Amino acid sequence: AMLLPILQAENRRLLVDRERISRIEAELAREDDISRDDFTWLKRTAERYDLDPRARRNPEFFDSLRKRVDVVPAGLLIAQAAIESGWGRSMIARESHNYFGHYCFSKDCGVPSPGAGDLRVFASPADSVHAYMHNLNSHPAYRQWRGKRAELRRQGLPLAGTALAGALTAYSERGDAYVADVLAVIRANRLDSLANH
Repeated sequence: AMLLPILQAENRRLLVDRERISRIEAELAREDDISRDDFTWLKRTAERYDLDPRARRNPEFFDSLRKRVDVVPAGLLIAQAAIESGWGRSMIARESHNYFGHYCFSKDCGVPSPGAGDLRVFASPADSVHAYMHNLNSHPAYRQWRGKRAELRRQGLPLAGTALAGALTAYSERGDAYVADVLAVIRANRLDSLANH
């Protein structure tokens, strides 16, 4: 109930960004100049997703950017939050709004944890959701996940948590066992029926 509206708002923003990316790409393909505002926005967006904005005349640049700027299935987010936060009951979720087991590794960046690094502290649930979604959309460990999502889009198939969970073995050191848990939570709670935006 708390996280779903946040995810849906983030996903709507990502869809608007995708439309802007496609419009800018079309303008550049026609050899049109783009506005200073579009140029600044494209540069900032590319850098946020670890792409070189100087490559914007290369068609692969826009394909790579669209692979990163895309929605995250609601069922997947809810299932992972449930697993990582003990359905919101863990101390790190209640006190630090960390629903996804995010770590940080710089000095005094979070709450000490038994493993390597500290558990990251977030100011709000929205910040936690944003960080989780940006992590999936930008971190090299989730390249395969983003590729699977792009393939589903190309085939016109729904972006469902059950269709994408299998590409998240890198999310946890438990690998395939973690994926099995995510799938079980999605199926048992019918989370693929939740609206993504």
